[in-house]
Amino acid sequence: MQDLSPPDTLLAIAEIAVAFAGFASLSTIFGRQLSGQSLEVAAGRLAILLFLSLSTLALAFTPLILMSFDFANELIWKYSAIFAIPLAIGAMPFYVKRVSRMRKLPDFNHSVSLLMLLMVVVFFSSMLIGAFGVVSSFGVYLMGLVSLLFMGGLMFTLVVLTVLAHPASGD
Repeated sequence: MQDLSPPDTLLAIAEIAVAFAGFASLSTIFGRQLSGQSLEVAAGRLAILLFLSLSTLALAFTPLILMSFDFANELIWKYSAIFAIPLAIGAMPFYVKRVSRMRKLPDFNHSVSLLMLLMVVVFFSSMLIGAFGVVSSFGVYLMGLVSLLFMGGLMFTLVVLTVLAHPASGD
């Protein structure tokens, strides 16, 4: 098996993030029969998924852009992690607002919320280590990206399950 280079790995992560967003968006088209609280939960999950997918896409392309300017390898991962931190901090009010509205609804899953919180900690830890720690490497940055991808995968699964759990009336 041939090892993937960092650019190949980053592009693969970006493709997966776009696929999550695209397929989840399609599933909601088929899920138009949702109403009330189920619709609100599905809409919240989709909004979070779309934001996670776009963030993953942006953070996968950041090092690729820096590579095109011939930055030193260590600086590529350091600067990419530095870019990721304010992006994530800026996203927190959006995420907290969405989750606080959804958590009182019956379709809200508290276990998934705790798992998402754990992944946020992994993301921030890896980006802080990459930006300000003694290690600025592809592996540290990749750990943060994979945590975002994992969160996107969870939201994708929940969006699809919400749609499938409420079959269309009249079919």
